Amino acid sequence: MKDSLILYSGGMDSTVLLYDKREEIALAVSFNYGSKHNERELYFASLNTQKLGIEQFNA
Repeated sequence: MKDSLILYSGGMDSTVLLYDKREEIALAVSFNYGSKHNERELYFASLNTQKLGIEQFNA
């Protein structure tokens, strides 16, 4: 049952969690939190959520 929300940066740690809990995640929320890699991470966040069919909201 998809009843969870994840704050998803697109980095390695949150991507492992995204794939591990993909059956439970209804929504992934991503935002620019100011890291030097954030633009690249947001790109991969979008790719991974699309691949898994998880709705993503960019704040």
